[in-house]
Amino acid sequence: MKTGREVTTGKNIRRLRQSNGKLTKYWQYSFMYNGKRYGGSTGCVDKNDAEEFAKNKKEVLKSEFNKGSKKIDRYIQTKAIKSFTEKVTRDVKGDSIVLDKVWDIFKKEAPALMKREPSPTKWKQKESCWNDFKDFLESKEVEDLRQVSKSHAQEYVGLLKDSGKFNKRIISKKGSYTSEIKELSPSTINEYMTHIKQVFTLLHDRANLLINPFDGIPKVDGKKKKRDVFEISELTKINDFLVKGKSWKYSSNPKLDILILRTLFIVGLNTGLRRGDICMLDWPSVDLDKNRISLENSKTEVFVSIPISAPLMTFLNERHAITGGSGFVVPELADMYQNNSDGISYRFRQMLDKLKIKNTKEVTGRTVAVSNKDIHSLRHTFCYLHGIQGTSIQELQLMTGHLTPKMTEAYMMHKTEQLKEKAQKSIEEFTDFTQLELKDKKKLTRDEILKMVSTMTAKNFQKVRKEILKNG
Repeated sequence: MKTGREVTTGKNIRRLRQSNGKLTKYWQYSFMYNGKRYGGSTGCVDKNDAEEFAKNKKEVLKSEFNKGSKKIDRYIQTKAIKSFTEKVTRDVKGDSIVLDKVWDIFKKEAPALMKREPSPTKWKQKESCWNDFKDFLESKEVEDLRQVSKSHAQEYVGLLKDSGKFNKRIISKKGSYTSEIKELSPSTINEYMTHIKQVFTLLHDRANLLINPFDGIPKVDGKKKKRDVFEISELTKINDFLVKGKSWKYSSNPKLDILILRTLFIVGLNTGLRRGDICMLDWPSVDLDKNRISLENSKTEVFVSIPISAPLMTFLNERHAITGGSGFVVPELADMYQNNSDGISYRFRQMLDKLKIKNTKEVTGRTVAVSNKDIHSLRHTFCYLHGIQGTSIQELQLMTGHLTPKMTEAYMMHKTEQLKEKAQKSIEEFTDFTQLELKDKKKLTRDEILKMVSTMTAKNFQKVRKEILKNG
């Protein structure tokens, strides 16, 4: 590493270099031969030795050229061109970013270039993908971003396809272990490629990059994991458990677990929202007076508008009383999503197992059964129920936030807003969330019962009767 100023002495150049903790003077040779300049370090401290070295070097060149050999000339020129190119690039564009600093710089500067800043959970996913690629690059002795080539990107993607992530060492709160996963799904591979490519895209100018090594590398073609809808009998079984369930053996806080599962089930089934939007649902997105939930879909950034069904209204009124109508509808769930999102899916799977609802299926070529019923299946069920009730593709698209009608084209064609309300009513027919409070409801007083009886009509008879029997 150069540590001092270059000093020209005749045809030779002296530089100060660091060696073994002290400054050492090494003489450089520099001379013209056959119309070209040659130079380099002599490795000599003494000037006379350096001049002798340079003289011998010139004689070697002369001898080689006399023999008609261009080998040394090409080698020296290639090395000189590379050095010159690097120097010009460095002078014009500045230094690149060393790998150890990439993530910190990316997380600090990238949000200003993004349309929407990622959630804490998404940041963790991005960092995990980048760290795996970084470990791969370091195994190839790559030190900074500008050294990453397209061949590195291609080799890494090939590795993901063939044997899974590069670094299989997993560190958790319980310790570390070696992952046995040797096969990644196409969607997971594409996720790695997307997150890593974004680092190069957003740091292109900051890191003075000449290319994005992931440009032109095609995504992995693979069918999405097929999820089945929940059958009505299964929905009823889940509903009964959440209404009447008093115990939950899978954690030290069963009350919290029941709240999480109720929220996922009620909001998911009655809105068709994805898991993240369910967990992060906040009160500014809820209009109890207009019976509507309106928000920007976090995945596609499409605005959605969903009518609030009666069961969902009961739940939201309960949560409004608890939270005061500010912040998140269920703060506990939002916190878990941001800090332990896997724990949410785990609890949902455990509930399905407890209720003996089959949620996996065998797939040819896979040694492990694949999940086909999970939290996202509630979204599929929501779409299915609206489809059989005749909600139009356009109306359903407005509620789900699908980017294209193609994703909802299987559903029957109707147009009016009233049909959405009708579809919501169909969900109410087999779900009963009138007792979804975490604490027992207050028993109805004698006067309240008499008042309810006096308001009975042929239309509301069954509903009022059920309310009296449950709480009278």
